[in-house]
Amino acid sequence: MSLRDKLRPVDWILLAYLGILIPVIGVAATRLPKAGWLIAGHVVVIVAVLQLAGEPRLRPVFDWYPVALPLFTFPEAAYLSRLVLPGWHDAALVRFESGLFATPPTLWLVQRQSVGVTELLSGGYLSFYLYAVVVGGLLYFGARADRARYQRMITAMAAAYVGCYVIYLLWPTEGPRYALPAATPLGGPLLALVHLLQRGAGVHGNAFPSAHAAMGAVAVFYLWGRSQVGAVVLALLVVLMSAGAVYLQYHYASDLVAGLTAGSLAVAAVEVFARQPA
Repeated sequence: MSLRDKLRPVDWILLAYLGILIPVIGVAATRLPKAGWLIAGHVVVIVAVLQLAGEPRLRPVFDWYPVALPLFTFPEAAYLSRLVLPGWHDAALVRFESGLFATPPTLWLVQRQSVGVTELLSGGYLSFYLYAVVVGGLLYFGARADRARYQRMITAMAAAYVGCYVIYLLWPTEGPRYALPAATPLGGPLLALVHLLQRGAGVHGNAFPSAHAAMGAVAVFYLWGRSQVGAVVLALLVVLMSAGAVYLQYHYASDLVAGLTAGSLAVAAVEVFARQPA
């Protein structure tokens, strides 16, 4: 079997994204102090994926790298924001939501803040970091493992988050925390943990659409086939995460709707493709 035959749809999606960005970063190198490091990182990842595809002993690493890759690509997309289109373009989202709501949802929620609500929604927001790991773990390692379903899940997740990144690069938005500043919610240790993670990631931007919501939608769909009760619980966590993202002023309500739509479209595309005759 040739190397090309060993590459899966998820690999082609991610390799195409990483490869296309190399010349884009190179052209803008004079405006990007980290351009050299980014290009080198892309080359290393591409070479590593190609090597992993031909190494059966490292199959688990090959299967799980799409889950880990956003740790690099998500902050990178924020760093590259405004590279194509200067400035932030939140005004369109603010106008849109102002036409739907008397008070923008993020401000409406913050006006009703309490420490208890903040901690609840901060916990919901933090639950995002478990979606791919927990659902992927059940499908890949569980007693009723379904690795074909796992492969479709990571393909849909990759399609969803790459689609979100492309929009971040072409139409950058920074989120209501900057465009609609409001009083910072009062909270406790869970809010402190959210702030610690945000500062550590150094992300400014990546608001529309919400990649968190997109990946949440994908995780719920693929867990449904494994555990309907678990999928319902996860769906409730996704709702809580979405409310937390708006309450903590990281996202507009529109971001979450767009993210859920992106995730749903990615799932639909993957499932249709999977049903095509070989």
